[in-house]
Amino acid sequence: MINLLKQKRILIFFIFIGIFKILLEQIQFTELTKYSIDTKEIPVYQSFIGSRKSTPLFILFTTWTATKDKYLCHNNTVKNWKSLSPFVTPVLFSNEEFVREEAESRGWRVMPIRKSSIGLPILKYMYMDIKKSFSSLFIAYSNSDILFTDSIVKTLIVVLQSNLSKTNELLLTGRRINVVNVTDIEASSSKNILKASERGELYAGDALDYFITTSGYPWKDAPDLVVGRPGFDNWIVANARLMNFSVIDTTETIIAVHQTTEAGNKEAHQQHNVSYNIELQEKFNERLRYNLGVTNCIKYKTVYSKNGSVKLMEQSINPSCFPILLTDSMIEMAKKINILRREKQEKNRNKTNNY
Repeated sequence: MINLLKQKRILIFFIFIGIFKILLEQIQFTELTKYSIDTKEIPVYQSFIGSRKSTPLFILFTTWTATKDKYLCHNNTVKNWKSLSPFVTPVLFSNEEFVREEAESRGWRVMPIRKSSIGLPILKYMYMDIKKSFSSLFIAYSNSDILFTDSIVKTLIVVLQSNLSKTNELLLTGRRINVVNVTDIEASSSKNILKASERGELYAGDALDYFITTSGYPWKDAPDLVVGRPGFDNWIVANARLMNFSVIDTTETIIAVHQTTEAGNKEAHQQHNVSYNIELQEKFNERLRYNLGVTNCIKYKTVYSKNGSVKLMEQSINPSCFPILLTDSMIEMAKKINILRREKQEKNRNKTNNY
């Protein structure tokens, strides 16, 4: 009886040791993968890796200039985007030697910039240069102060497996979450970024920071819009709607944290040549209502189902999102409004001068 009791105790002891060892291994695994995606967490990851081998799911590119007040922000971005490997290849467009060298030392690819007449990067040429130099299923631009969780990978794989990806060119975009003073610890993992987003604020649907397109997207037909000034985001969405491409609002499934600094959330509106993109759009196609390039006017969206999986849905669009092109009567009305506005401004100036 005593021997039997001892045997039971020994058995319980070894079971306890075995459980402890498993828990310890899990803790070690979590720590080792803190800065990368846990491929066991999402089953489709494993099959995707096996089928694609060395080809990334998407190229994620951006551009920035070296500034003291943005160093922490860009340092967070460099680590965050690289952590999305092997699904993502991060690329930086820059002509600054220091910025290029630092990005390359962190595992990024770097490419030179083609700039506009006002010295800012032209978006379409960056997309076109990426297409020439890399092979991937998607190509994505994001502003350099945006942090992503692995939700972007999960969402893209689901969209890739949908019927939409087989029949049309795709454009995916979504609203950002503004989070003030993101720390390096908050930016260190998807889990921490998600937690940081909880103290943030979901921004407006007419100020979009990332654009994911299929590799065959016709960027060569776009005007020479520049990043760093307002308006290019709305034109991209409105034009995609006009071309009847499949536009998807990924706000609900892609966590995109905007690292808000002292410059605030409307930094682009505080620069010189603030109307550059707007004026360029009007010359390119005066009939396109770029103000309808907002998330409320997007036909498809991704959402989370009750079991936590991502699914793609079609949603009804408000009639105010149409027509995408201005009619003749709308153009005449706009001209009359502009004339009245100028006359009012002139009267106000004359009244001020009389005083």
